[in-house]
Order: sequence, then C-alpha cells, then structure tokens
Amino acid sequence: MTTTNTVRSHRALQKRYGIGSLSLAAVLGIGCVLAGWPSVGKGIVLGTVFSAANFILMGEGVVLKFVSGGGNLLPLVIMVGRYALLALPIIVAIKLPAFDLRATVVGVFMVQACIVTDAIVSTTRKDQRQPPAST
Repeated sequence: MTTTNTVRSHRALQKRYGIGSLSLAAVLGIGCVLAGWPSVGKGIVLGTVFSAANFILMGEGVVLKFVSGGGNLLPLVIMVGRYALLALPIIVAIKLPAFDLRATVVGVFMVQACIVTDAIVSTTRKDQRQPPAST
C-alpha cells in the first residue's frame, strides 16, 4: 500500500468515526435536553467535540510520523497537545455547573466507543455471513 493510499484510508476512518461520534453526541445531547437534563446533554456534546478533535490530531500525528520517518520532535508535541486537549473539557466541566462531569467523561470516550462498537458489529456480521465449518 502506498503512502497516498494509506493517508486516504486513514482520513476515511477519521471521517467515519468523527462524524459518527459527533452525530451520536448530537442525538444524545438533544435527547437529554428534551428530557430535562440540559447539563448532561451539554457535557456529552462538549466531551465528544474534544474527543473528535483529539482523534483527528492523533491521526495526523500518525501520518506525520509515517511520512517523515520518525525522529521528529513534532509527534511528541502533538501527543502532549492531545493530552492537554482532552484535559480541557474535564476542567470546564469541573469549573462550570452548566456541564455534567460524568457526561463529559462519557463524551470524551465517545470516539473510542464508536470504534469498539463498529468492530463488534462488523465481526458479528462476518460471523453471520460465513457458512458453518463442516467437520
């Protein structure tokens, strides 16, 4: 696989999981606001926005390291920046009562939850499509 194809494949995954997690957060956030839990809805959306941004930065750091061949200081800076980026919604949720801390933490893990769910669903689908092995 060439570098260009790898980058395209990586960006497609970023788009898939980023849009999926943000869409899920929007639906959950609106549902929570309509159910009378606005701080929970806001926390989910806040955490997910930062989670998606972290996922994009992580992907760009991987591509940068892959393309540049490593040995760069920039991937380390990106990693530290990602940690700081994930700390921001937690700090905001601690400081402002408008955001529920537990919901914000759930939002921070929304992209990872989408990735795990997608892996489970695709594995289940593969198992259902394969005929049973004969003995």
